[in-house]
Amino acid sequence: MSCSLNIDVVETNTSAGNAFQMNGSSGFSSINGRFSAAFSTVTCSGPCTGGAPSGSFGGFFAGTSAEGAGVAFSAGNGSGNGVTGVAAFKR
Repeated sequence: MSCSLNIDVVETNTSAGNAFQMNGSSGFSSINGRFSAAFSTVTCSGPCTGGAPSGSFGGFFAGTSAEGAGVAFSAGNGSGNGVTGVAAFKR
């Protein structure tokens, strides 16, 4: 069985005054529920100096029938003004 997910995150760095839109997809293990990948697209709006933005994410599904999930993500453009965060979900 092939298992996959899509992820879209918008996060703002208030101290730098910029925002990152991150989009990606990944397969995940049907045995342990883990996933990780680089974002396929990352865009930055606001003051976005540095190189091209990029980032990655990783997470897991937990509980019987994936009742919960967690994901950690980060993105930036090499200037030190990126975003990092975590999110937890419950069905």
